[in-house]
Amino acid sequence: MPPTPPTSPPTTIILHVFRGGDVMNDSKATRHASLFIRYPGSHMGTLIHATNSQGPWRVEMRVDYNPATSINIVGSALVCHLPIHPDAVLRVLQQVPIKNELEWNCQHWVGDALQAMVIHQLITLELRSVALDQMVDILIQRPADAI
Repeated sequence: MPPTPPTSPPTTIILHVFRGGDVMNDSKATRHASLFIRYPGSHMGTLIHATNSQGPWRVEMRVDYNPATSINIVGSALVCHLPIHPDAVLRVLQQVPIKNELEWNCQHWVGDALQAMVIHQLITLELRSVALDQMVDILIQRPADAI
């Protein structure tokens, strides 16, 4: 029997929710949601999210991001482990459209991004639903609960 080739570690997708203000003034209404694509076998990865910090909404990526360095993460939810290269996931997520509408925000983008992952058969509809439920649970925690 031939030897089994080594398997590479999976790419991990994690949903992060950040404080909606500074450490002392967290607000449920302004909490920020993003997706983190962790590199196989590493604690580093690419954070991808929708932001309007410098004008209209846009997708921003923070390459070589380490979430352990942030004091602003109030909660995280594992979305999945994927046996594909992180770049394949990022190519899908970079195509998720921005909607510069009054009621639209980063949380909607995360939902749309997870739906794009369903369409591209990276995750199931059930995984999307579970991840969104977890995101909402984190978003509605009282600020004191999240610290």
